[in-house]
Amino acid sequence: MKKVKKALLGAVTFCFPVVLAACYGPPSKVYDENQELDQVPPNLKSGKVIDAGTKSGIPGIRVSCLVEGTEYGSTVSGADGAFSTMNMPACQSLSFTDVDEGDNGGRYGARSVPSEELAAECLVELNKAE
Repeated sequence: MKKVKKALLGAVTFCFPVVLAACYGPPSKVYDENQELDQVPPNLKSGKVIDAGTKSGIPGIRVSCLVEGTEYGSTVSGADGAFSTMNMPACQSLSFTDVDEGDNGGRYGARSVPSEELAAECLVELNKAE
């Protein structure tokens, strides 16, 4: 009886990972902050939106992912002006628009920047609207 139990346990232990892989597919590749920059997914852009004059971060700037002029996701810069496109598709350009009605110290002019001009970590300067 012990031999049968041992054989069954061995079979279940061997088959379990195969059944999981069949049901859920192979484990996906996960990116974390400890990886080298050349391993960062190409659509990941992060950085800071800053005032062109004062060089301080601007909160409340909408960062939109544009593909052929159509928006495919957006985020809003944080209190220090930081943003990340982590959950957006690969973009042809990023659009920066002030959406907080002047709560960040004034209205800023919109700007669109082609993705190839942005590094994985970048600074984007905006001028105050006249």
